[in-house]
Amino acid sequence: MKIMLIYPPTTRPKSFSSSVVRVSVFFPLGLAYIASTLIEAGHDVMVLDALAEGDTDNPLVINDEAEYRYGLSDHEIEERIKEFNPKIVGISCLFAPQQKDAENVSGIVKGVDKNMVTVVGGHHAAASAVRMIKQCNNIDYIVDGEGELALLDIVAHVIG
Repeated sequence: MKIMLIYPPTTRPKSFSSSVVRVSVFFPLGLAYIASTLIEAGHDVMVLDALAEGDTDNPLVINDEAEYRYGLSDHEIEERIKEFNPKIVGISCLFAPQQKDAENVSGIVKGVDKNMVTVVGGHHAAASAVRMIKQCNNIDYIVDGEGELALLDIVAHVIG
């Protein structure tokens, strides 16, 4: 099965731009562990680091110039999803400020194909699972805990 794992771009209010606090790119280790587990199980996996693969020095100005987006644009993320055409998309949401971006990415996924399964995981998602799932109807599953085995279970469920 084709599975895409996405680390979302970062959106900040203009008042909290990279000139105030640097936008740091870190290797998405959790997604790498999940990808490894899925590949070992025979799945076709793509990891998209939508922060690192975009521009972190010259942000996009979005939402009526109220916010800066660091990383790939919505259109670029959409095109990558269309190109790979996964059945399941896992989205990282480690910290509270990433919630809006994780929800946005889940909306992009459903805009490409409403039948694609969206899974959000990470510390913040697990701690805020009930609130996130109620707020965002584009999220199908939220993983609480380690994602490697949980995502294998979700894949088995989707396969039927």
